[in-house]
Amino acid sequence: MQPFPTLVSFLRPGIVAIFALNLASGCATRVTAPAAVAAKHGLVQEQLQGTVFTHTVYRTSALSEPNDDTEPVWIFIEGDGRPWVNGGSEPASNPTTSRPIALELAVQMRRPVLYLGRPCYDRPTMEPPCAATWWTDARYSATVVQSLAAAIRRYQQESHFERLILVGYSGGGVLAELVAHEVNGVAAVVTIAANLDTAAWTEYHGYLPLTASLNPAATTNKATWPEIHLLGEDDEVVPPPTLQRYFERNPHSVLWRYADYGHVCCWREEWPRIVERIDELMKH
Repeated sequence: MQPFPTLVSFLRPGIVAIFALNLASGCATRVTAPAAVAAKHGLVQEQLQGTVFTHTVYRTSALSEPNDDTEPVWIFIEGDGRPWVNGGSEPASNPTTSRPIALELAVQMRRPVLYLGRPCYDRPTMEPPCAATWWTDARYSATVVQSLAAAIRRYQQESHFERLILVGYSGGGVLAELVAHEVNGVAAVVTIAANLDTAAWTEYHGYLPLTASLNPAATTNKATWPEIHLLGEDDEVVPPPTLQRYFERNPHSVLWRYADYGHVCCWREEWPRIVERIDELMKH
């Protein structure tokens, strides 16, 4: 998750061209990190329409087959990537992460998986409505949440998967929490190192507040599904004290704390055992 800048005024969003994956034509284009990881593990790349945005998605081939609802599809949402550059002085022209942690977790699954790209992330071109506001100040806005939710609803209709487990890493966990209230069939929400109180998070680090974004900790959550939140005790990006208000307002949430874990270490290595714990919890 890229720090939000301090003592820097928000710059007017620009529209900047980016490079993207073109596996079919074999063109010498720059391959993004998510595209490379997905291709290595045989995931299918598609473009999925939301409301305002078109989302790049990667899925297991099983998602193209009708489903009898015997198991949920696991939907992964990535972290914030690199929204700012030059020490936080200007918005990045391309926020796509160079280390897609959520995707690295998704490819370990032996279950139906959909990796849902955030608006303007991992896109072939940076065209309107893409602008820097959608990965900086408005990264968790209602517009972003509604587009992600619409993309999920479209995939539910096309793939016949009705039950969902939403998994979000870092800022993707904020979005998973918000999106869950906009879709049907949620079986569980899992967040990993997520800044669930965005106001406390920005204040702790001295960042500019995310005034155009929603904050999961601002209201009491009325979830009817299990919420499982994974937190590293040594996470300096999302320190445990910044989550206090969220858990006070949402006492039904399950918090799993991991000693000696940071923001990145060691979720990838622990993920198979975490999935086993999730399975066990959902049996009860």
